[in-house]
Amino acid sequence: MQTHRLNPIARLALTLALLALPRAAAANLAAPQSSPSATSPPGALRVTPLEIQGESLTIDCDEVDGEPRCTFEARYTVHNPTSLPEQMDAAFYGVRADQVAIQVDGRSVTRELTEAEALAFDAWLPQPQESLEDRPPTAPVELHWNEHVYQEIGRTGARFALEAGATTTLTATGEMRPGRNFKPSYAIPAVEARHLLLNTFRPDTSYNLDYLLGPIKTWAAVGDVAIRVTWPERWSFSGEFYALTRTNGPGRLIGALDEAPRAWNQAEEPGDRRSASIVIPGDQLSDVLTMRFGVPGTTLSLGGPLVGIGGTTGDQGGFRMRFGYEVAAPEWLLYSVSADTDFGDLLKVAPTIEVASSQVLILPSFGIGVGAPVLILPEVQVGARVQGTMQFGPVGFVTSLDAFPGLSGDREVGRWQLTLLGQIAL
Repeated sequence: MQTHRLNPIARLALTLALLALPRAAAANLAAPQSSPSATSPPGALRVTPLEIQGESLTIDCDEVDGEPRCTFEARYTVHNPTSLPEQMDAAFYGVRADQVAIQVDGRSVTRELTEAEALAFDAWLPQPQESLEDRPPTAPVELHWNEHVYQEIGRTGARFALEAGATTTLTATGEMRPGRNFKPSYAIPAVEARHLLLNTFRPDTSYNLDYLLGPIKTWAAVGDVAIRVTWPERWSFSGEFYALTRTNGPGRLIGALDEAPRAWNQAEEPGDRRSASIVIPGDQLSDVLTMRFGVPGTTLSLGGPLVGIGGTTGDQGGFRMRFGYEVAAPEWLLYSVSADTDFGDLLKVAPTIEVASSQVLILPSFGIGVGAPVLILPEVQVGARVQGTMQFGPVGFVTSLDAFPGLSGDREVGRWQLTLLGQIAL
């Protein structure tokens, strides 16, 4: 395998990485390898005398337009115990990470990487060997982790110097979008299937952030790693630690859950928020921290308008149209208000509650409900309704049976009214 060397004045290279994907990942500070191997997992060699005296990672997450958005700040205390100064190069890798900034003691140290430096840093990523040997230096790099392939990984470079015996603080900040865990399903809730254009339904969803701890173990010494995560109180949170192991194929890694569970300290925070914190000694670090956020779906989902056309059976029946609007809470329990009319002498309004099944593949959604129709014309009467629906997407069929016990049998509108309608939902 070809070895790519950095500029001779770059006496030390380190790698930061932060990835946020459908298996969102973040990698830690890693010490350099003299001959990087594309198939080696992070932290393969210990070749630097520099020490990480401690790392402090803060991740603050919130909900923006129904999706989680997080800001991060990773602070590393780097110490040079030798009698010689060191010039250091860094590369920040990010997917779905925006506005990344790298500073040393408050001073920006961001710079462009050369092609040779980019190749050398890319060799740190756990990926198939051929992807580094065969691709052009400027081509996007891929990261393989837990059977996922992360493409179009961006790089942000940085350079700074550390004097002999000096200690400095390296800070990386930015924004990231956690990756959604997709669970395929053939079932579509009724409110979503009926109102394809206007519904506001959003299901319960889980999101992942992976933070790679392993690379920091390549330094000569590693202090405590303190992690603090905050999120809205209505979310759920869990954090698990994994060890990286190889699987079939070069450069492909899988995670094995650490046998010893680690306890997070959770607490309430101002502004209806919660936090979880943990401190891990440097000699007890796992390779990967996986954080999972559970974001509850909508409690009340707006559906949309309903328009029905058909008629009422019997001697006193005739043409009918229905106009209504429905909502859902939860998604299988629908509430609607509708008005039936013949555009002449009949008008009735009915609030209805209906239990509806999901639409599954080619099987329609079925519903059954009850209501309280109020006859306004030709006279005011309150009745009772039993209703059944069959709906496939926005097109359906509705049958409702209304009873008005207060009406006499010779009224123009009968005591019993069976209405059959074709229905369109918007």
